Amino acid sequence: MRRVATALLALFVLTAIPFALPRLAAACGGCFAPTGTPNIVTAHRMAVSLSATETTLWDQIQYAGAPADFVWVLPVAPGVEVQLADNAFFEALAQGTQLNLIAPLPPTPCFCASGGGFGCGSAGDRASPSAYLPSDAGVTVYYEGSIGPYETATIGSGDPMALIDWLQAHGYGVPDAILPTIAHYTDLGLAFAVLRLRPNAGVQQMQPVRITMPGLSPTFPLRMVAAGATAELALELYVFAEGRSETMNMPTLELDRAAITYDWTAGTFDYDARFDSALAGAGGRAWIVEYAGALPSNVPYYSSFDPDGTPHTTTADLAVVRRGLPGVLNLTKLRTRMAASLLDQDLVLGAAATDAELGTQINVTHELHRAADTDCTSVCGGGPSEFDGCSVESAKHDAESARDRGLPLGLALLFVPAAALLSRRLRRGARSR
Repeated sequence: MRRVATALLALFVLTAIPFALPRLAAACGGCFAPTGTPNIVTAHRMAVSLSATETTLWDQIQYAGAPADFVWVLPVAPGVEVQLADNAFFEALAQGTQLNLIAPLPPTPCFCASGGGFGCGSAGDRASPSAYLPSDAGVTVYYEGSIGPYETATIGSGDPMALIDWLQAHGYGVPDAILPTIAHYTDLGLAFAVLRLRPNAGVQQMQPVRITMPGLSPTFPLRMVAAGATAELALELYVFAEGRSETMNMPTLELDRAAITYDWTAGTFDYDARFDSALAGAGGRAWIVEYAGALPSNVPYYSSFDPDGTPHTTTADLAVVRRGLPGVLNLTKLRTRMAASLLDQDLVLGAAATDAELGTQINVTHELHRAADTDCTSVCGGGPSEFDGCSVESAKHDAESARDRGLPLGLALLFVPAAALLSRRLRRGARSR
């Protein structure tokens, strides 16, 4: 056995195959680094646009480590083109679906709160297709070139070991241990796109890529992630479709938002604890829906800028989404944290059993450790009046309070202008005589 990598990373990747085979739209691929290189994936996002005419997938990861040591392996259909997407696409989706938990108003009737709350999270070249290149030791090379910061090649073979031999011979640090996973996708008729960062491409957030294939392909094998992972992975999936979507062969859960609690002592919500508890209750193999509804309004207009002023927008990627879904866009956001040992099933997406929308704003009403309400009379001194800033409606008061004095005071204010008007008329009458 050859010297293999010992630092393994995992990421979602994209794949597509014809209808003659099981409808596999995307697989989860592996990132590999040379021995001793401590690369760590810190974020992982995928998006998919599902329509009857085409399926497009986007993938992006963020990691800590040496960019030059990164190798990205994506199972794909032979000849499928890997394109470069824009960082702004995922940035806009994340912003538009960010949960906003609104805490209850503070426990003091003498404080005029202006509302608000606490924002919280559920816790940025295109390759030209080429003719098939000559085989290399039992491997068909469909494409070699570059897109954006990546050097890339798409290869295929009926012999999984020949694929690994080719990758290792061409400087891609892919371990022999990946052989069973490579064999699984080879049996399905898939090829493999491999990407690595160009020399001196010092990016820690891998620029997203996208792949489009004809037809509807809602099945996503996850085995490649398990092959390159050793711990729990945080996964985020955005699904564009004609309606709300859900996972068909794994539980899709929706948290009871009305039960979320705010702890005044800690200044925190228990959303994350409820998220973890829901996943644990499903055996760790489940997805939680956090948003379902129309395309967030910020997405078409989102833009960001590099330090040198280079702009980034969602225009090109959103145009790809609309190409397959020209009508009203529906977006479903699914999120999970799953142990690598559970990434042994394909993920199948389909229409949800409900069309109910799920927004981003959550008004939290349950509380822990709330302080007692303040006695307004003690805070305001001599009791509430029209001028002392206390909340008259919620404060205790006696017969001399502002509210009880309101009627006589009002009559007096009405009497003053009436008396003045009568006096002017009397003076005018006296002069006319």
